[in-house]
Amino acid sequence: MQIGQTSQLQAYSPAVSRARTGATEGPAPTAGVAAEGVRSAGIAGSVSAPAARPGLQTWSDGFNAEAGRVQLTADYLDQGIGQLKSLKSSLSQQIASGVGDVALQRRVDRFAQLWQQRSTQTAGALASDLSFDPSAEAQRQFRIPGMTVQAMQAGDAESLVFAFSGASRQQPSVVLDEGLDAQEVVRRFDHALAVSGVRADADEDGALVFSVSEAAWPALKDSLAIRGGGMRWPTGQFSRVRPEPVPEAVQPETWAVDTVESMRASLQGTVNALKDFSQARRNVDGVLERMNETLSGKVMESSAERARTFADAFRNMGQSPSYASLGEFSAALSGVRRDRILAVLGAD
Repeated sequence: MQIGQTSQLQAYSPAVSRARTGATEGPAPTAGVAAEGVRSAGIAGSVSAPAARPGLQTWSDGFNAEAGRVQLTADYLDQGIGQLKSLKSSLSQQIASGVGDVALQRRVDRFAQLWQQRSTQTAGALASDLSFDPSAEAQRQFRIPGMTVQAMQAGDAESLVFAFSGASRQQPSVVLDEGLDAQEVVRRFDHALAVSGVRADADEDGALVFSVSEAAWPALKDSLAIRGGGMRWPTGQFSRVRPEPVPEAVQPETWAVDTVESMRASLQGTVNALKDFSQARRNVDGVLERMNETLSGKVMESSAERARTFADAFRNMGQSPSYASLGEFSAALSGVRRDRILAVLGAD
């Protein structure tokens, strides 16, 4: 997506506000621009930055791709907010009547389908916990049963070797010594596994929490294996492990409408989801505002520099012995006369 002027990105800001207040009426009006921008940038199924080309790429690598992800995510969240508001209203009405119906179930199924399309519709920028980072691929968090910081601190020295056939063919090893503190245990896991695209942290309960890109998660969850030294983990052959994904922020597959009790539970889930979607939307607004500020600053700061760079490049083209360069140079000068140049310069 090419954004050649400041106004093109800033023009999206008012649309963002309108979309949030009128989400039930449809997606943000810039969705087409964003979708077309991401398709042209080649990131519909990937978050890698497009090849460098004229425009904002000369100021900040990947800026156009990030702007596309922001707008796609804003549109996706607007769709979700609109559907959740409609579903919330319908559930409230059906609970009062005491019975669900087919139309209500269709609304639930429709939102469930939208949630399943989260990664593709946001170009991989919106994670399952609704965290958002336009410059990085969404991550999936998971735990390994029995692998806590406390368990890793117990015992003598041991090396744990990991196999991630889905994420990497490398087999990183984590060396655990006796007497390590909790922070060092986490650091060693994180440092060793980073080479395979897996990062490590710890939650409030002391369990190790790992994360990997959502694109790599399907293969990793079916191939993860660990080999130890017989102390914290079995020795010998690699032991297959079934990682447990951290529950997603929204779970519409659990919403039911067949009884009043199930509709009440679904209504609570809908209210929570609407709250989370709205907060994610505000986060996206914040990112968009910062991008607008960055773009405005770059335009003011680099106008003179860009002009000098263009003049130097044009002069070098005219001095090049290349036939192709001279051909382009001649075509650019076609029709340019001395009197026109003097008129522009205000010379006599």
